[in-house]
Amino acid sequence: MKNIILLTGSSFLVQLIPFLISPILSRFYSPEDFGELGLFNQSVSILVIFFTLSFEQAIVIVKKNETAINLIKGIYSISLIGLLLVISSLIILKTFSISVQFDTLSNDFIIYLPFSVFLYSLILCSTNLSNRFKEYRFLSILKLVQVITTNSLYLLNFLSLITGRLFGLLAAGIFSFAYFIKKKSGFELSNKKISQSLSSNVNFAKYTSIHSLANTIVGSLPMFLLSSYYSLSIVGYYSFTFTMMFVPVQLIAASIGGVLKQDFSQKYYKGTLELTKVYKFYKKLVLLLVIPSIIFLIYSPQIFSLIFSEKWFESGEIARFLFPWVLSILFTSPISFLPQLFNRQKQALFIEIITSIIKSITLFVCCEILLEYELTILLFSIVATLSVLTNLIWYFWLIKYKKIDK
Repeated sequence: MKNIILLTGSSFLVQLIPFLISPILSRFYSPEDFGELGLFNQSVSILVIFFTLSFEQAIVIVKKNETAINLIKGIYSISLIGLLLVISSLIILKTFSISVQFDTLSNDFIIYLPFSVFLYSLILCSTNLSNRFKEYRFLSILKLVQVITTNSLYLLNFLSLITGRLFGLLAAGIFSFAYFIKKKSGFELSNKKISQSLSSNVNFAKYTSIHSLANTIVGSLPMFLLSSYYSLSIVGYYSFTFTMMFVPVQLIAASIGGVLKQDFSQKYYKGTLELTKVYKFYKKLVLLLVIPSIIFLIYSPQIFSLIFSEKWFESGEIARFLFPWVLSILFTSPISFLPQLFNRQKQALFIEIITSIIKSITLFVCCEILLEYELTILLFSIVATLSVLTNLIWYFWLIKYKKIDK
């Protein structure tokens, strides 16, 4: 219980700190700055999969600690190769202006990207290693070191957002590397053992990495397509708006979900979980949100202007378009554990693949044929909302008709 409280508390602070200082940062930085940071973070998330090949996910589950340590050594080697390849590729692309994105992105983006990906790979390794050894205090400190360093530099307002992000990763990366050096003492490291540890977990590279890459690319599509078809400022408005709406929803959903997961699980195994009881919960939730939702939809541009300054009035307009999507996430996330409870992970994955394809096609077609970015975001939000509600309806169906696979 102590470990759960420690991890939950640190995770809460990691999300809350950036949210609380956002009214200050929104006055320091422009929508273009936030747009570039959004693209930067998405690029890091995609490239890190190539740097680690998802081997870091095996660190927790391999049988021997020695295998885990050798896995990390192997990931370090792969990441170093990736770092050199990306640096070389970016130099070539920048020199010959092959990518249209380079005309609008700063030098900080190009220069810092490969180093940030490398540092993030170190952080992922130590995060999984600390989970393996159940050293949750280190994990909590690691998260706080990164977020405090990053946001402290943001507040000083003399560096770009991307530079602040790099130094946050650097602080956490150094902390992570020192942790690995400490933990590897006493274990035998050799090229042969490193090769064996990688080859015995090659399925992570062959399958898990591809799955992760597909999900990450689909999740990144809105920002990349909006930047390609519209402008960096539109990406900034979209990214900033979604973050400001999603963070509080995520915190609320996580709190509700933690309670419901235990309650629903106990009731299910006792045979007392009924759909009517679930309906009653959602009826109360809807009644609780009706008035705040109406107020937000009417006054969201004014609310964003008041809290974040006048230049974010447009974000308030976008917030109206994204509101159905974010609200559907709030309704669905608290019971998203049901596929695991009913052992229906395969069906959940199938639904996720289908809805992701539909959302991607919708976004691409809208960007291709529509000149107004507002309409593109609105239509994408509608399709995304329907996708999330599809899951919600399926969850209700599971409760009503399905029995657990034992």
